[in-house]
Amino acid sequence: MASIAIPGIPTLAFPERRDRREGELSVRNEESVRATESAMKILIVDDSSVARKSVEQALFGQPYSLIFATTGQQAVVLFSKHRPSLVIMDWMMPDLNGVEICRRMRAISSDFYTHIIMLTAKTDKASVVEGLRAGADDYLTKPFFTGRSRPKTRSSKGSR
Repeated sequence: MASIAIPGIPTLAFPERRDRREGELSVRNEESVRATESAMKILIVDDSSVARKSVEQALFGQPYSLIFATTGQQAVVLFSKHRPSLVIMDWMMPDLNGVEICRRMRAISSDFYTHIIMLTAKTDKASVVEGLRAGADDYLTKPFFTGRSRPKTRSSKGSR
């Protein structure tokens, strides 16, 4: 077991993931996704393990089923398969950027609505506008304050 200790946040222990090579599909496990079908599904898309863990920490203890992707292609596949209520994704990914991922997700989701939050270091107004025009519902800049992420996640439970 490995653990992460961040001042002011409870220490989390989690199993080592030696069975997963970098870039492979990063779902916690299919059984946990099926077991929590009633929980709100959140797809977290980021190529940085530190960023993914930060978002997971911010959502810790909440009744959410978390699904993880490390590439844009994985995100699109997982989005199609699991139909999450919310996607929190990084803009800068190794294969597809957040704007392209967002456009592809919007093209897939004609029969259901998913809220998409871009989480990125890009802070210029042109980038914000570009992300929102691509279909993102909201925009958070890195590093993000966890007190702000929870209300946005809660508000994503309703319809647009």
